[in-house]
Amino acid sequence: MTPPSPLPTLVRFASMSKGCTTRKFRNRELNLEAKTAISAKRRHWIKYLHCKTTENFVKYQKTRNIATKAVRKSKYHYEEDLAAKIKTNPKLFWTHVRSKTKVKSSIGRIQKPNGEFTIDNKDTADTLNNFFASVFVKDQDTPLPPLPRRNFHEPFVDIDIIEDSVIKAIKRINPTKSPGPDNLHSKLISETAEDLKKPLQIVFKKSLENSQLQTSWKEATVKPFFKKGSQKDPGNYRPISLTSVPSKTMQRLIRDEILTHMNTNIPQL
Repeated sequence: MTPPSPLPTLVRFASMSKGCTTRKFRNRELNLEAKTAISAKRRHWIKYLHCKTTENFVKYQKTRNIATKAVRKSKYHYEEDLAAKIKTNPKLFWTHVRSKTKVKSSIGRIQKPNGEFTIDNKDTADTLNNFFASVFVKDQDTPLPPLPRRNFHEPFVDIDIIEDSVIKAIKRINPTKSPGPDNLHSKLISETAEDLKKPLQIVFKKSLENSQLQTSWKEATVKPFFKKGSQKDPGNYRPISLTSVPSKTMQRLIRDEILTHMNTNIPQL
């Protein structure tokens, strides 16, 4: 009999998060002052359309000029803030740059090994997937090289995952990274760390006790990233794997525990 999944809490949280995504504003460059000025300009324009008098038109011109200045000022400060944060958050800067380009880059038709070109998105995805799989190097079943024997003071028995270590691991998450197949965004986890530390601790401990991982934690969303050269050549793309953020957090916890044990219990050569 197959034991029940040890991750019911996180599964429910992931399903809820799909309908609770952060709303993206149409224009991030506009602050509250600029948006208020634009709303005032629109109100005076509508008022002028209903009653076309000189007085209403003068009021509209005044609010229009105020809105124009507010928009320019807001855009200036927004781009100034992007430039200041380019080292800590380059993704936000390049998103703004791409939004200003007239030509949007996308993956078009890819040339197949037989010389033909793909006809739709599915055909393109299959062609890229076959190419990535063909250049993947599989480890050979060769024996490991001889390693020197190292004594230890205490054996590595178990991993103790506590809430404090979970919080520290979450704080090391980059909030700009994209989510994996479970749709749990790193920014969502970072901003709700205090509420998630206990559920994640339970999930991580159950996963280790039952030697099980959620299916989405073992999967990855692979996206092709264009490097240079012809965009029709699949060899000019490299795959980017987007894995689950909670899975990477648990992996970091296990790695830290192993390194701590080795540094404190195994003498250096």
